[in-house]
Parts: sequence; structure tokens; C-alpha cells
Amino acid sequence: MERAAIETAGALDLGPREHVVIVGAGGKSTLLITLVRELQQRGARVAAATTTKVRHRQAVDAGRLVLTREEGWMDRMDRELAWGRPVFLGRRLLPTGKVEGIDPDLADAIFHSGKLDFLVVEGDGAAGRPVKAPGPGEPVVPESATRVVAMAGLEALGRAVENGVVFRMERFEEVTGAAPGTILTAAILARVFDRPAGLFRGSPESARRTAFLNKLDLAADPGEARDLARRILKSSGARVSSAVLGSLRQGRYRTRTRT
Repeated sequence: MERAAIETAGALDLGPREHVVIVGAGGKSTLLITLVRELQQRGARVAAATTTKVRHRQAVDAGRLVLTREEGWMDRMDRELAWGRPVFLGRRLLPTGKVEGIDPDLADAIFHSGKLDFLVVEGDGAAGRPVKAPGPGEPVVPESATRVVAMAGLEALGRAVENGVVFRMERFEEVTGAAPGTILTAAILARVFDRPAGLFRGSPESARRTAFLNKLDLAADPGEARDLARRILKSSGARVSSAVLGSLRQGRYRTRTRT
């Protein structure tokens, strides 16, 4: 089944209360910020966070920055949410200027507290590349996650496996079997979604899994992009329930669901 959407939350078919964890590459921070703004405009109580680290600008673009190492942080979070403002939760500011992520156990506690309707968490990094494979200890997905969204940038299709395209090259070769210089096809890229060591590694059994294939507007071959979505949904490995094909920049999406 396929349906069109112009709202990101609608494309993901989010329920009334969700803990969304975004992993992979190709626009995670943009997706997080877009979701937070859409949900806040609906009147929902929304918090964002990371379990790794993000640039300070990305954190403050998502919401009022609340650092959990500071005294009274929970009261401040409660006030911001009561005023209808989204918050971004981090542990502390690092000397590099980045925001250190929160512990996944704290993310679980905040979601279970009932203080908010949506918690949107970035669960790994990709250094700006369109494609990645998880490194050791990645991704960091809290147990309370209700939805895990794994991303890739479709502009990578048809390009060679190289450092400018793939983050964690050695891991990508281990997971997909694609050596450096190999041209990325739908068949190869689908493996990073469906293999046990791929993007959904560590996802809770109860969490719904969505592949978000971003930057369709930059794909050299839209047919190859559609084939990628089909392969991900057809695979039994990762039990992906839906695949979103579209462009965060353009705000247009088509969602395919597993049949």
C-alpha cells in the first residue's frame, strides 16, 4: 500500500504519544527539527534529545536547551513544556562546542514520566555523509522507543563507496559486502537496513521500524530509489513496517507499508 503526505509526522504515521529514535544518515537532524516543529504546532508537549552529541546550533534549533547536569533542570523542562515550548535535552556543553547527549536510561525515565507527548531522539552520528553503517556501540536506542526511524540519503545511489559518501567505510563493507569503489545500488544499500549488524541494531522488539529514504529530489534514478524501498519492505531481516520516500527540503513524501 502507498499513500502521499505533505506532513512529516503524517508520513511516519505517528500515534498520539511516541518515543521516536532516529538513526543512520542523510538528514537525521533535519528530520528531528522538522518533527519537533510540526508536533509543537499541533499543541503537543515535545522534547528532543541525543544519546550521542550534536552541534550546539542543531540543539537550539530544535528547542530550548536544557542541560541535565544543571541544578533544577527538570523544573525548567516542566516550565518550558507548560508554556508550549519544545525543549532539547543534553547533558552538558563540551569544550568542542557540541552538546553531549543524555543517558538512554534517562530518556526512558523522561518518556515514562508522562510529562510529554513526544520524545524525539537522535541515536548516532554520520559526520554529514548520506550513508553509514553503525560503529561499535551504535546506535544508542533507549528501551522505551516506540518507533525507530533509520535514514539514508538517496543521492548516494549510483555513486562509488568512498569516504565522501559513506561514514564508517570498514563497517559498511563488513555489513554489506561492498568494497571501496563499488557502485552503490539499491540491492547493496538495502543490506544496511536488513542485516542484524545494520541500522536497526539494538532496536527494541516492540518498536515499529521505518526506513526514511530522504533527498528523492537529488536521486539520479528515482526508479532505483523506489526499488530500494521495495527491497527493504520485502526483506524479513529487519521487519521494517514502512518506508518513506521523499524530500525533507521539499516537504513531500510517499509512504509504502509492508503487505
